[in-house]
Amino acid sequence: MELENHFSDVAEQQPEILAEHCAQAGLTAKAARLWLRAGHNTAKRAAHREASVLFEKALTAFAVLPSSADTLGEIIDIRWDLSHSLHALGEVTRNRANLENAKDVAEGLGDEVRLSRVLSRLAFALGSLGDSIGAVEAGERALALTERRSDPDAKAWATMMLARSRYGCGNYERAMVRARQALALLHEGHGHGLGPDETYVKYTRVNARIWLVLCLAELGRFDEAAALGQEAMDMARGINEPEQLIFAGHGVGRMHLVQGNLDVAVETLEPALAMCKAEFPYYVPRIASCLGAAYGSLGRTKEALVLLKEAVRQAAASNLTFGHSLVLSIFGRVCQLAGREDEALAHAHHAIDLARASGERGNEAWAGCLLGDLVSDGNATAPRIEDAHNHYRMALMIAHDLGMRPLQAQCLYGLSWLQKMGGDKALGERSAADVASLCREMGIKPLTG
Repeated sequence: MELENHFSDVAEQQPEILAEHCAQAGLTAKAARLWLRAGHNTAKRAAHREASVLFEKALTAFAVLPSSADTLGEIIDIRWDLSHSLHALGEVTRNRANLENAKDVAEGLGDEVRLSRVLSRLAFALGSLGDSIGAVEAGERALALTERRSDPDAKAWATMMLARSRYGCGNYERAMVRARQALALLHEGHGHGLGPDETYVKYTRVNARIWLVLCLAELGRFDEAAALGQEAMDMARGINEPEQLIFAGHGVGRMHLVQGNLDVAVETLEPALAMCKAEFPYYVPRIASCLGAAYGSLGRTKEALVLLKEAVRQAAASNLTFGHSLVLSIFGRVCQLAGREDEALAHAHHAIDLARASGERGNEAWAGCLLGDLVSDGNATAPRIEDAHNHYRMALMIAHDLGMRPLQAQCLYGLSWLQKMGGDKALGERSAADVASLCREMGIKPLTG
């Protein structure tokens, strides 16, 4: 009895040790479940590198067991668990392969419940790698599957992934429609029924609000964004889980940055960055770049450059493309503020090329505005002035199409300066008046040089 109790304690506290013994004894099924339990235990304490290894061991063991619907279902669930750890580690390419494997198994099994969850997560991974079309297709397919059954929470999760995909493309109005639908569905479902991990219900409650905040900031609707941002921050604090706190901090910090509330942006983004460095490196590029932008605008360019270099390094390590064109534009802006014009131009050109390749129209417009600013300095020649006009007009056209009022104001401000410099003072004054009108409508401070 004492020996039996000893093994029971080991299985509970250190299942990975007992799993190794079971594997050596040929007890593969027992070993698989012990490795899975160990993976869950390890993931709960955010040791995701170790957890991913344990989940992989469980998958290897399950793969040699006799095939059955139950076994295949468990394999899909393990890949779902592995996906969470790979996401936390920022291993985007590996996660896509993991989810595509799970998708293939779910399709072969004809399990639409698991398939819809996997497709929703795959939409996230594809978007992260810059495949915006694939992300939307996976998200739409996931949503179609959830509509065949009564599961509002699963439908909410799929709908929120579509909101993210639409945001990435710059379709802010359509993204907001999806985010609002997700919140309405959660209210309908009362937070039950998503499947084996109801963490994603809580995740959706916070993140759908933050996608709304990010979209509203791009559109210059700051009052509504601020109210939703406060709700999201309060919910994230109540949940007290790192990823929700990090993402809420990112969204609210980005909103304050676009609005020009630089000190508040810093106060929000600094703790979010510290937390994601420790827990979720996936978010480092976006948060470090936004914080760097705030530092740069406050005159702290040395600190800003350090953060932007870190953002680019982490994005490269994760093969993260989603939103990276905006990171590069911010890097270019900080280099401009630091007097490093050649580097600024290189980052701006890289940003616009990447945005076009990834289908990120909103970020393409931000990069175009930066290029206009960079080629319209006080010593600009006539050809460079014409280039600047073209960059501003392109950015302004996209910003107008997408409803990006803060960016419209910035482009018009640059154009007004060019028009005055070119001798058309009246036209420059009209553009400046349009800038002032936009700023009043949005409730932000007038732009100044």
